[in-house]
Amino acid sequence: MHLLVKYTLIIHSKHMVLVIYNINDRELDMNVVIIGGNECMKCQYQCICKEFRCKAKIFFNSEGHLTDRIGNPDLIVLFTNPVAHGMARAAKNKAAQNNIPLIQSHCGSGTALKNILKNRLEPGL
Repeated sequence: MHLLVKYTLIIHSKHMVLVIYNINDRELDMNVVIIGGNECMKCQYQCICKEFRCKAKIFFNSEGHLTDRIGNPDLIVLFTNPVAHGMARAAKNKAAQNNIPLIQSHCGSGTALKNILKNRLEPGL
C-alpha cells in the first residue's frame, strides 16, 4: 500500500527542517459497508479496512431493515457467494437509489477485499 505523505523542506536561517505530515485524515477516511462474507473473517475485514483508513460496517445476516441500517456510505462491497438473495437485493436497491458505488465479488476472502479497496483508493496502480 502506498502512503500519501507530503514532504516539505523549509529553510529558515541556518537550520533546515524537514516536515513530514499526512494529508488531512478526514479527506482520506471512507465509510465502507460490507455485506456478506464469512463471519469468522469479521476481524480481518476490519483490520484490512483500517489499513486503507476506512471505517467499516459489516453485515452478515439481515436483522431488521437492512436498507435503514446501511446508512449513506462511500462504498458498498457485496460478497455475493455467502449472502442471502434478499440482502443482495437490498444492497443493490440502496446503491441505486442513493448513487452509491457497489462492488460485487463472488469470493469473500481478505485478499478480495484488499484488491477492491486498493483499486478503489489507488486507481491506475
